Amino acid sequence: MNVPRKSVLLVAAAGLVVMATGVAFAINVATAPPTSPGSYSEEAELSGYPFPRNDDGQTYGSMMGATHSKTTPDLISAYATNGEQGYVVRGDLRDPNAPRDPQEAIASNNRPARTIPVYAVDGKTKIGVFIIKPAGPEASH
Repeated sequence: MNVPRKSVLLVAAAGLVVMATGVAFAINVATAPPTSPGSYSEEAELSGYPFPRNDDGQTYGSMMGATHSKTTPDLISAYATNGEQGYVVRGDLRDPNAPRDPQEAIASNNRPARTIPVYAVDGKTKIGVFIIKPAGPEASH
């Protein structure tokens, strides 16, 4: 039987699309976040945040796998210095005095560490602090 090459290629391409869709579905199901306080919502997923939301609508979770600030939750999972697991506010991680050029970056390595609050999942109840150290050689001590 002589099957035109174009038909074979179309069938093969369609098969790859179906297979890729199945793999994507399996990955999505396997990595879907569990329902927990604030419950995982379709709205959160549609807004580009595949994270659960607390009662105030803030997304929360890990920033592991984030590729851009828009793919990180509002409240990022962190451990406070007292060992409590909680969340830091995404905006608090940004350095208000971030260096603007290489010379400022080198000088910033000598700045002292700064602390930011760690909150419960509600984003209001402070449960501890998180220390952000400079990236200089003394940061390893």
